[in-house]
Amino acid sequence: MACLLHIPVRGEFYDQPSSLSEEEAARVVVDLLGVSYDVAKAETARNRGGYYRHEWLYDLFKRHR
Repeated sequence: MACLLHIPVRGEFYDQPSSLSEEEAARVVVDLLGVSYDVAKAETARNRGGYYRHEWLYDLFKRHR
């Protein structure tokens, strides 16, 4: 991630435990990315855990620019 986007690999996301439930992962996304819980929960359910598609993250980025 750091090499592709020139984003430093540190901070809250990096420090989170690697095994989060879908609900916990959705709450983290709500806090850090500012999306609604329902949107975050739908994305975590779609990916079966705390994983997010690049396309979904890119769409969030485009909406907040």
